[in-house]
Amino acid sequence: MPSFEEICARYEVRPQDVVYCFTLSDGTYRLIMKDGFNPVYSVLWDDDSDIQISFGGRGSGKSNDMSRRIVADNYNGHNWLVTRYFKVDLKMSCFNEILSVIDDWGLTGEYTVDKTTLTITCKHNGRQIIFGALEEPRRLKSLKPKVGVLTDIFMEEADECPNLAAFGMLQACLRGIDKDAAKRGLPQPHKRVVLAFNPILPTHWMHEYFFKPLWKHPDVKSVEELKKLKDLGMRE
Repeated sequence: MPSFEEICARYEVRPQDVVYCFTLSDGTYRLIMKDGFNPVYSVLWDDDSDIQISFGGRGSGKSNDMSRRIVADNYNGHNWLVTRYFKVDLKMSCFNEILSVIDDWGLTGEYTVDKTTLTITCKHNGRQIIFGALEEPRRLKSLKPKVGVLTDIFMEEADECPNLAAFGMLQACLRGIDKDAAKRGLPQPHKRVVLAFNPILPTHWMHEYFFKPLWKHPDVKSVEELKKLKDLGMRE
């Protein structure tokens, strides 16, 4: 099997310009270039925080950037739960956005899509992207991927989440041991929640929970220092 550098040379691209490299079922490769992503959100690519926050105004590209991350991670072995509060919004936004990324990247043949259950399955590893609405908490609690356990959750328009209790219920979906990984002697996957939303009012519960404590952090004396913090104080 050729090295990553050899694959890049074959396609005449620089390794530093490649974000993802997929090995397709027919043995060919698909290279995803950096210029297709918004550099504002690139700081999250290698971030290992348990909770990640991605926010910006309409047209900032945060949703498209996250859809790309979800597809890439899924192809590399992650099980994603993608959620919004209302099911009708979930289907018309996140579901269609991710299908669009799969099509744009030429990966349509690598996936099966069930539009009834809103489930997208990667053929070569069995890992899934599952869509569930926060307004249906019972269904969320019972969601289980085909292989392994849920490793990641993305909540679009996270400011729709009504309170901290609802967010806690969402986090609980990440519990469980990946028996498939344990059987093969692999480490348990790192689990994370990613929240995306537009700027919120200071009265919103997320501002109180996620942002207000940051200003008490001893390393934060300015907005620029705040931006440099990798772990956004979520583990305190």
